[in-house]
Amino acid sequence: MVTQTISGLTLLVGVLQASSADDWPRLNWNAARPADVGMHATQLEKAKNYALNGSGSGYVIRHGKLVMSWGDAHRRYDLKSTTKSIGVTSLELAIADGKMRLADRAIQRHSSLAVPPEANRQAGWSERITIEHLATRTAGFEKPGGYGKLTFEPGARWAYSDAGPNWLAYTPDVTAWR
Repeated sequence: MVTQTISGLTLLVGVLQASSADDWPRLNWNAARPADVGMHATQLEKAKNYALNGSGSGYVIRHGKLVMSWGDAHRRYDLKSTTKSIGVTSLELAIADGKMRLADRAIQRHSSLAVPPEANRQAGWSERITIEHLATRTAGFEKPGGYGKLTFEPGARWAYSDAGPNWLAYTPDVTAWR
């Protein structure tokens, strides 16, 4: 998954909704000058230069036209926690499309939920974890990255953990919303 920021995701979703199926996505975009699509070249250049501080890559697409690009778009980046913003957007779209609800038991959508580690089976809590628990860090997982141990009962409290969002990211209805 690739992402920028939550505001960038809002823009991306807006582009997806405003473009026709023929416009999105493309390997070779038709190009347009910023002025031709109602954008300011100077502001875009500033944004590009700012983005290049992070050694990344990106595209600016407007009305199905490539307005600006930078970096290597085929390079894979280790985005770490920034992927969570696209995950929550995918979750929102899956819910909006009626493919899932926050109250759904996560194990119904992901049969191997919480394993590894194997010790989580004995806790007896994995069957009670909901999609909402995974999304809100209330599923009961410990902090370490990956797929940690369940350390408390789902919904009992909040604890920062990567495990809930990691399991959510591999839930089929979230990852294949379109």
